[in-house]
Amino acid sequence: MKSIIGTLGPMGTCSEYCANYFMKQNNLEGELILYTTFEEAVEKLKESEVQYVIIPSAYVKFANILFSNLDKVKITSSFIYNTPGLVIAVKGEGESEIKRVATHPSPSNLVKISFPEAEIIYSTSNSKSAQMLVDGEVDAALTTEICMNNYKLRCIKNFGVVPMSWNVLERIDQKVNLFKCVSIIKKFDNGNIQEIVKLEDDEIIINKIGADSRFAGHSHLEAQVVYGLKGAFILGVEDEKINISENSIYYVGSNQRHSADPFTEFYSIDIKEMKEQEANITTEKQVREDETEIIKTYVTNKIITKIQPKLEVVDIFLEKGEYIFSLGNMAISGESQQLLDPLKVYVCPKSQFYKVICDQADSSLYTIRVLERGE
Repeated sequence: MKSIIGTLGPMGTCSEYCANYFMKQNNLEGELILYTTFEEAVEKLKESEVQYVIIPSAYVKFANILFSNLDKVKITSSFIYNTPGLVIAVKGEGESEIKRVATHPSPSNLVKISFPEAEIIYSTSNSKSAQMLVDGEVDAALTTEICMNNYKLRCIKNFGVVPMSWNVLERIDQKVNLFKCVSIIKKFDNGNIQEIVKLEDDEIIINKIGADSRFAGHSHLEAQVVYGLKGAFILGVEDEKINISENSIYYVGSNQRHSADPFTEFYSIDIKEMKEQEANITTEKQVREDETEIIKTYVTNKIITKIQPKLEVVDIFLEKGEYIFSLGNMAISGESQQLLDPLKVYVCPKSQFYKVICDQADSSLYTIRVLERGE
């Protein structure tokens, strides 16, 4: 798989030089993207635009980057590699007074020692310093031998190579643990459809049932929550009759006999607790007293695991073929597959980072929108 690495540009920087070394040493094929600042590169890392960012330990704001993003990025490795030779360079052959010197902030002490009376003009990189000299903005520049040669500048002070430690930053995996599952779709002669999703502890059954159909009375060891998505039906539980419509939720206990008689065509979800005979998801009393809380804490947590309640973008990594279910209305981009309206499923076409926008409509179930990387 090709890698995308970000570091400081433009061409000719120490960072570009050492990032190329890192790629070669680690047999990484891919693209090296050069940014105006290290901070910009880290932002792109957080947005999953790049997989690695290379930053030298000598960067004066490195600590700020690290401690401002403790929950977003981390150092995963470091390596020692010499910078290209650092020089103070000027244009032309004649002697001239050095009044203004361009330098990146990190090696600026070299300028202060060499030309204590000169005004220091800070730049975004050693390469930019050389460009400023070429453009006549300064009298001299602290830059690399690479840039000096590229711009045909003249060295007036050579500091040589600098042994440097380089930090490899990666994005902290904020993967939302969306379930990978085996999904079985059953289509019946009467037009009914069931999709059965088997999880480690649960079984989720998505139903599309015609108005003329009927689920005969039956029971099973597993307790389950019945949730109405669309349409209406009568849920018979033992001797009780319960009207189930959109957003209705009901708890059916272990071994309780139950049936379904449609008023209209309906869509529903049954969530079976497979782990224990006595289901620990909730109690019948709690279901009736606080439907909203159960939707948030159970259905949401089971189907969209550990998404923070704040309605914001969540970065995730999806393997090819992995599912994300969305309950309720949603907009979706990219390759998608509709199983049951209004239930939709996004089937990841390839393994990569994605952005997921979490939203909550009408105090009901969470909906999600999947964006391809870079959208």
